[in-house]
Amino acid sequence: MQMKTSDFDYYLPEELIAQTPAEPRDSSRLLVYDRQTDKTEDRIFRELPEYLRPGDVLVVNDTKVIPARIYGVRIGADGSEGGACEILLLKRIDYTHWECIAKPARKLLPGREIRFSDDLSAVVTGRGEEGIRTVEFRFDGVFEDVLDRRAASAVGTLKLLLLENGALGAAMTGSGSAVFGLFPDRDSALRAQKAARDACRESFLAVTE
Repeated sequence: MQMKTSDFDYYLPEELIAQTPAEPRDSSRLLVYDRQTDKTEDRIFRELPEYLRPGDVLVVNDTKVIPARIYGVRIGADGSEGGACEILLLKRIDYTHWECIAKPARKLLPGREIRFSDDLSAVVTGRGEEGIRTVEFRFDGVFEDVLDRRAASAVGTLKLLLLENGALGAAMTGSGSAVFGLFPDRDSALRAQKAARDACRESFLAVTE
């Protein structure tokens, strides 16, 4: 049986995407599937022990999705801000170093500093092939928490900004990697594009017709 990534595509309304953990945590929803009857049942997570029997194996997935695409600006030797850049996290090397895809790679050579926000910056420390770079991040606290705060803040800011500048609607993509707006005409879309770039330096917008 051959599977395609498109087999896993489905529509998920934005209002059904959890923004914060349930309180209390064990009150989150639990979907139970009965293989014998081929039926599903909505339950509460705290009721999970009702389904466990001696000898059962419980597999726990403790992985976490992080906002892996980060937009920033290049910093010159004199501390001045340069052009925009993009870092895509690929593999963690140690606590502060990551293997990444960098764009534009030709301008992100070892020694180049990148500023993403007031609480997150980085320095390119290694160069690989096809845009691969080793990057050392500088931050206070837990790296994943810093990324989460930036993502949540950026999404809300961009949605509000697009709506205030004429968007008929604004929403986050299903993957959570981008925010898009629908506009009645090209002029209003271009005005929103300029406003977003002025307000959110790590944001990139494309106008389509």
